Amino acid sequence: RSLIFLASFRNPSELSRIKAAAPQANATLADPCIAWITAPADVTAIAGAGPEDLRAAMVFLPPYRKSVRRDEEDEDDETSNLGMEIGPRVVLDAGAAAMVQGDAASAERLLKRACLLLPKSAAPRTRLAMVYAAGGREEEMMAALRDAVALEPRDLATRERLASELFDRSRHHEALKHAEEA
Repeated sequence: RSLIFLASFRNPSELSRIKAAAPQANATLADPCIAWITAPADVTAIAGAGPEDLRAAMVFLPPYRKSVRRDEEDEDDETSNLGMEIGPRVVLDAGAAAMVQGDAASAERLLKRACLLLPKSAAPRTRLAMVYAAGGREEEMMAALRDAVALEPRDLATRERLASELFDRSRHHEALKHAEEA
């Protein structure tokens, strides 16, 4: 099992205090486990997202959500969000948080980035569709929903949402097809 923390600090002294405590913590553990990853390439390799993405995401997440647990045994489970790389998951969660906080521009930017970081996941596309819907951008919303359904055809909620949107636009034949498949 692994526990990885992504943390943002307001000033360098906070980081210095925590780094100073790490050797003592490692000395008391049976298996020393505290390591600092600060090189941008290492952060990207471990987190699955670059420092810029993580900095942008951290602004929207509450303090308790700034650490993300990942169990190694869950990494191969393609149906579970726990199998996602940590960085992309943080960016996805931050996009959703920005949406809830009413910051549509940041939500869109973060969710578009999550789409790039998670090319096989419907979740960022489904959330991006909600941002587009809130902004009255119907064509973009429909495209995002179609992309999400194409990636995860078994996602019933997204398929039903697409069917409902198609029905509202009098595209009954397409709506029926998606409703039947749901």
